[in-house]
Amino acid sequence: MRVDCDVPLVRGIVLAYRNYYREALLHQEGRQIWEKKLQHQVRAIAGEFGISKARRIKWNELERCLTKEFKRLGYFALFGRVSPFLSLLVWRSQKEKFFHVPLLESKQKVRVILLDQFVELGWMHFATFGRYYIGGWAKKDALYCVSQAYKRKYDSEAFRVSYLTHEAQHFSDYKRFPGLAQVDLEYRAKLAELITSRDGHSLLRKFRAEARSDDALPHCFAAYKIMEGVGTRSGSKVRQFAVDAMEEHSRSLMHGHRPNPRRFQRITLVAQGMAR
Repeated sequence: MRVDCDVPLVRGIVLAYRNYYREALLHQEGRQIWEKKLQHQVRAIAGEFGISKARRIKWNELERCLTKEFKRLGYFALFGRVSPFLSLLVWRSQKEKFFHVPLLESKQKVRVILLDQFVELGWMHFATFGRYYIGGWAKKDALYCVSQAYKRKYDSEAFRVSYLTHEAQHFSDYKRFPGLAQVDLEYRAKLAELITSRDGHSLLRKFRAEARSDDALPHCFAAYKIMEGVGTRSGSKVRQFAVDAMEEHSRSLMHGHRPNPRRFQRITLVAQGMAR
């Protein structure tokens, strides 16, 4: 497998993750076994390149050590999990930009780190031969954007809605509803996209393509529940559905409830009734 990097440590870790992606995707019933094998291999590689404590520290501590070492070598990295698999992103350059993002229930000034020159883009990129991959993510300090996902056009509908509004909703929800489950976060972010979009038809087509009735895949499951709620609606009724569903979900959270995937059906049905 070709890796566009000539730094031995970075190249070795990327190859270890790609081997893991292949095996975990082909043998999903043994997912945990392949995770352990990946961790064992990564610890061995890290040890070979001078991280002496690699074999005995906790996995998340090793991820932090590798992130620092990658940066010393001129690369940025994000280790973690993109449900349901462990995943790795590696890139060479980044820059900062500020945006003001209007949301249904607030307005967010957000700091965006624009990431470029990727070496590795995670398991979705690997599994789909580069067709699908993460466009960005949110942390407490900033939003992080994979520039190539939006062809570096920061005034486009794809960037403004599918990235900026989606991630700004996460940013808002991290502060407003700490500890919210990933599937709830994705549900709310996709509703925010529908509320903001000028081209709801194209957005629904995208949601329909990624929808899966599997709550182990938060992005796909959120799209599934939204498509189930939208039903046969079109035009302005789609946006009104999204507004009503978002408001109902927020009310549930503010009253101390933590909606789980099984409750999405109840929330969606309430929103449908309000939209008629």
